[in-house]
Amino acid sequence: MLQNFFITCGIKLQATSTSFKPSTIKEEITQYVVTVNLYQTFNQYWYANKDRLPIFSSFVRQYNIMCATSIDRESYFNIAGFLHRKNRSSLAPSTLRYSMILREQVKNKQT
Repeated sequence: MLQNFFITCGIKLQATSTSFKPSTIKEEITQYVVTVNLYQTFNQYWYANKDRLPIFSSFVRQYNIMCATSIDRESYFNIAGFLHRKNRSSLAPSTLRYSMILREQVKNKQT
């Protein structure tokens, strides 16, 4: 069924080999689908295939990075809550945003 889908899309399936070097993202995705079941974990697959699938690998590195901590995000919400408290509720969203940006700029200059 999957092979029929690829044929319909005009994608040629390649046999698994270590010398395969796809040149387009379409070919890399095809190679990924064909070889993904050979590995037990996500990390094992991408460690072994990062050089064989350079385009797709760059997307994976960009979008599958996990934030180690959420402290920065929580801090931003706390500060935004303080700036937009009840007695300052007339602040426009853009003014609140600019206040947050200015605060970050001042903080970066101090460090």
